[in-house]
Amino acid sequence: MMVVMAPNPLNSRRRTGPVLLAALMAAVAVNCAAAPIVFEAEHGTDIKLNFEIREVKDASGGLALTLDEGAGGTFGYGSNTNPDIFIGEATYNFTIEQPGQYFVSARVFWMDKCGNLLRIRVDGGGLAGLGSPDKDRHTFRKWYWQKSGPFHLKQGEHTLKAIAHEDGPMIDRWCIHRVEETPGNELKDNWPGMYRKDPLTPASVSISKPSEVIGDDGALPLTLWLRRAARDVTRCTIVVKGPKDMNVRSRARIPVRFETDEVLKRVDVPLRFPVNTPRGEKKITVFAMDESGKVGSVAMCMLARPYDWWILGPLPAPVRVEDGMGRGKDVTLTSPVTYETPEQKTEASWKALPENAFNRYQMIDLEKIYGQSTSATAYLYTEVRVEEDGGYLMLVNNDGALDIWIDGQDTYKDPRHHPACGWLRHHPLRLTKGRHTVLVRIEQNSPEDTDYQQNYWLFRIRLRKSRREPAPIGGLECERSPGSSPWGSRSSSPHSGRSR
Repeated sequence: MMVVMAPNPLNSRRRTGPVLLAALMAAVAVNCAAAPIVFEAEHGTDIKLNFEIREVKDASGGLALTLDEGAGGTFGYGSNTNPDIFIGEATYNFTIEQPGQYFVSARVFWMDKCGNLLRIRVDGGGLAGLGSPDKDRHTFRKWYWQKSGPFHLKQGEHTLKAIAHEDGPMIDRWCIHRVEETPGNELKDNWPGMYRKDPLTPASVSISKPSEVIGDDGALPLTLWLRRAARDVTRCTIVVKGPKDMNVRSRARIPVRFETDEVLKRVDVPLRFPVNTPRGEKKITVFAMDESGKVGSVAMCMLARPYDWWILGPLPAPVRVEDGMGRGKDVTLTSPVTYETPEQKTEASWKALPENAFNRYQMIDLEKIYGQSTSATAYLYTEVRVEEDGGYLMLVNNDGALDIWIDGQDTYKDPRHHPACGWLRHHPLRLTKGRHTVLVRIEQNSPEDTDYQQNYWLFRIRLRKSRREPAPIGGLECERSPGSSPWGSRSSSPHSGRSR
């Protein structure tokens, strides 16, 4: 804090009274300035996926708000125009006692230059950045305070929203402070400003999960975080809803009691689906109720048992094809792959995709199969059954150029090499009831930037009724590979004997 020193009255016989009075008034003004408002990032009044509360060793209180690698953000999701449900948002309320110019600072941990930026929004204003330049590598892999602003804040209540932009960062604390001050580490008891304004909301609930992928055994634990909405809220009930075949501790209503001054309550919920539950996405909804039965905060996530994929590769990229019109043309379902050498044809054969090939966000991680690769191509094949004719939405992520064929027809093409987690494309399509084949080709390019930590090779496809609703589409068990080439016969195959 700045200290204002009054002039020595012995050095000036005139104007001593006025000067001393002005100095004292300035000192009083400084001392009466509003103290920085500091609060924990995990204490948001509404935290939506893919932001998650996690235990972090060096964070205050041992908890932080995280956006893990692969979660994505507004960088490519486009939250204002074409949103997916899982971008990552956290909302906070705070009160300003004295109007003025303020910075919004956060104690953050940046992973690297692909995860060193958040977006924030104050009182419904435009998106502002909170991050460090890519060249400032001294800010990576350590905790430090990063500021954004300044913002002119009036006296009264305000709202801060944190919005995911790049995945990878962690947030420990927020600090609202005047422009002439530095962020403070001392927490201030600010309960009135941190509560939700809605008195009918007993608690806000957010979800953390180890993975979105349901294994063959059907087990998948969820962690729920409840933040009480007022000091007089002492208990509430968690209600978990999902598919009819989902089991939640043999009950879907879980009573919760808050201890004195407990802000957050952790509740672990072991979900269980039947062994070999149908493949596809499953919507899980969680909300909190007060003792009168009024519903408060609602949280939602999508879990999935992945499709049954076969994979062929790695092949040289770009793969040469014979389509009857010369090489370099778009492939069709009747085009066989042409290999560079006989050895490549021997090494590349259709194999069942290993179950551990998925990351926690349902993405197929080809590095888990082939290791770090460059200038390579892989094909993936699966089958699905559509229960109803109609329009559907295909959501696609890819790190590497991508082609998708459904029933042998060109359905989607993306020739660009860009990060999978940062670009989610929405592609509408119509499907008829019955069985359909899905064929994918994804390329891995050579690293264009040696500053990147890793040359990722990822792919994910989701088929939904809408952005927020799973589709009546189930993955079929592909007991045999599609043949000796991506477009070969589905009759007998030397690779049809697969182990599960």
